[in-house]
Amino acid sequence: MSAFMCSEKIIRVAACCVDKHFDQHNRSFIFKRLWDLNREAIRVRYGDKAANEIGESPAWVETWDSIPQGGLHPLSTTKEKEKIVRLLKACECLAYQCSESNELEDKLKICGVTDVIYDLRSQLLNTIPEYASAGWDC
Repeated sequence: MSAFMCSEKIIRVAACCVDKHFDQHNRSFIFKRLWDLNREAIRVRYGDKAANEIGESPAWVETWDSIPQGGLHPLSTTKEKEKIVRLLKACECLAYQCSESNELEDKLKICGVTDVIYDLRSQLLNTIPEYASAGWDC
């Protein structure tokens, strides 16, 4: 497995998703925690020198606030689904980069990213009409 530093945009999107999911209203704090977690994955994989080259998290700038309100449903528009897919891809990218150790994965869970990924996947699954209409008694 390899680790790389996610783009600032990916970490911002993940921070917005976590903030919205848990209604915390503290995106800058979440962003810094996720940045530091990704940086720690670099340290675990490549050592202190590589992690130190990345530096501290940049200042938070409120640039990405178009996270959909509410959930998706079978009649959701393609545009709504595409937005959820972009959010999911950003969160999954960060999660993958932070999977260098069980300790990092546990920290990612504590930060709420894994809950967000589960929620976004569920929202997408619920847009499939066959899933929505299927009975529970397989």
